Amino acid sequence: MEKANRFLAILYAITLGVAETAMNWGNWQYAPLWFVDYFVVAWLLFGVLTRDREKSARILIGAWAFALSMMYMALAIMTEPISGGVQEISAEVVGFIGGFIATSIAGLVLSYKIGNKKHSVADGKDQ
Repeated sequence: MEKANRFLAILYAITLGVAETAMNWGNWQYAPLWFVDYFVVAWLLFGVLTRDREKSARILIGAWAFALSMMYMALAIMTEPISGGVQEISAEVVGFIGGFIATSIAGLVLSYKIGNKKHSVADGKDQ
């Protein structure tokens, strides 16, 4: 379970970093909108590279939760109706965001299970 979570975090971080750079190359938009993406990349990689397993699980829970909320807001902003009509939304972008949301949920669940399992073993409870 830990290896799957770490793999997901690395894949997510690399994909998000490359996608954000490709999407904004030559036309960098409002900084807070893309800065948070790179913040998530760094946070996930920090969680993966942390040697202490319990600390790594806690870091990844926070990173996945933040990534989920960030992607939810990105989807909400893109699908919000604009005055005077409906904004055009690329199906590919919505698909990417949906994939990021699903992966964030999976990573969050995995991190929670890893962290919960470690606490149960430490408390003497057998699961």
